[in-house]
Amino acid sequence: MTSDADMLEVQDAGLARLAELQLALAEKLYRLADATEDASEASDLAVALERTSRSVRLTYALRAKLRRDAKRAHREDADATARRDREQVRFKKHRLRTGVEALIWRETDGMDQEAEADFGDLLDALVDEEGVSETFLSEPLAAQVARVIAGLGYEITPEGTVRPHPRSSPRTRGPRLFELSLTPTPLIPAKAGTQAAPASSPPYGSRLPPGRAEVGVRAPPLSSSSPGLSRRPRHTDRT
Repeated sequence: MTSDADMLEVQDAGLARLAELQLALAEKLYRLADATEDASEASDLAVALERTSRSVRLTYALRAKLRRDAKRAHREDADATARRDREQVRFKKHRLRTGVEALIWRETDGMDQEAEADFGDLLDALVDEEGVSETFLSEPLAAQVARVIAGLGYEITPEGTVRPHPRSSPRTRGPRLFELSLTPTPLIPAKAGTQAAPASSPPYGSRLPPGRAEVGVRAPPLSSSSPGLSRRPRHTDRT
């Protein structure tokens, strides 16, 4: 089956050949009109030359129109492809977030309003980070769910449930409770085509600079109503 591009190429080549023939005819008519001494014959040749010249101009205009149409069709195809890709990314991001929430909902059930909002922001950031990957649409959804779960500071058990990762702990940072760092660690599986970096931790007794969290993504603080866990009290200035 002939493609649109092949058909346009054939049409353009045919019009180019037609323009060459018309130009050759126009040149012949001009030579005849210039050589004749008969006024009536010269007039007829002049009319034929004018018509041939008009045909040449129309042929050139048609070639230009075909090329403009081809460029417009190419842009429309590219736009349609981009829209289709964006829709596929949006749909898979929805599936990714839904899959994570289906596993993690028990862990967020006891959070207060502020912690739950921060947890949702962190989840959105992790899902958005997955969505900009070049392999997002081709990579298995299960691997992406596991990576986001690990980014939240949890791990998926062999039984398919979720539990806090033993090496993960929440940290506070000013009015925000989390800082996102998507460097691959043992808690965050590397994306396709990359290699996870070894985990590192500050020396014993050292403190991190203000406003910075250690490498990795930490779990959100749980409310005091969560069994076995309590929120770290906020520091207040005493005067």
